[in-house]
Amino acid sequence: MLPEFSLGPFVSLPTYFLSLSLLVTLLFFLTWKWAALMDRNSTIALNLAMILVVAGFVGGRLLHVIYEGPAYYSRYPEAIFMFWMGGYVFFGGMALAALAGFLYLKRIGQPFWAWFDTLTPVLALGYGLGRFSCFLAGCCYGRFCDLPWAVNGRHPTQLYALIVEVGFAAFLARQAWRDHGTHEARRWPVGALALTWLALHALGRLLMEHYREDFRGPMIAGTSVSTWLSLLLLSGSLAGLFHLWRPRLRRKAN
Repeated sequence: MLPEFSLGPFVSLPTYFLSLSLLVTLLFFLTWKWAALMDRNSTIALNLAMILVVAGFVGGRLLHVIYEGPAYYSRYPEAIFMFWMGGYVFFGGMALAALAGFLYLKRIGQPFWAWFDTLTPVLALGYGLGRFSCFLAGCCYGRFCDLPWAVNGRHPTQLYALIVEVGFAAFLARQAWRDHGTHEARRWPVGALALTWLALHALGRLLMEHYREDFRGPMIAGTSVSTWLSLLLLSGSLAGLFHLWRPRLRRKAN
């Protein structure tokens, strides 16, 4: 792990934010290219990507402040804006980013779920690679273990998430590309790709949460709030997928 990147005896940068900055730059480029491949408006794609990044940053920080450290931040409110010290909750960022993206697309008259489908492979890749930043920073660490791939005697939960989510991204990109070149009647229903990622992400997150041992905020029935949110996300995604696929299943049954 490498929490700081030194540029000399007097200058050092937090590796977490340096790697995230490079990742965001890469994701903007991939969003632009992927949107073009999917015959989507690249300008809208880049505007949407910027909105998701900003809203995700704010939402992730807010949930950390409100849920994980309210006592500390009520005592030191100025620390709320010291974001370089760390403290983010992904589900908070996901929720606010989804809301901001929905409002933007509604304002310009674009379909939310169709765009969500388009960007899903990039979102999955971004989440996975983002966990490498966590690995470098040493946050989100796992429980003690003596397995051959242990890092500092702990489960490398960040790398678990990285491997799993990159696999999800590859699967989703392959399916999106297949649908793009397939007759409309044989494509997945609109929204199915996005809901599939949400369900897969929830499963991967449940795995990660099982092995994590860093501070998770107040527990609910002995379980982290992220675990409960993952279960809620999984249930909602599966219900949405069932709703989308049910008409086709009925037609096949008849």
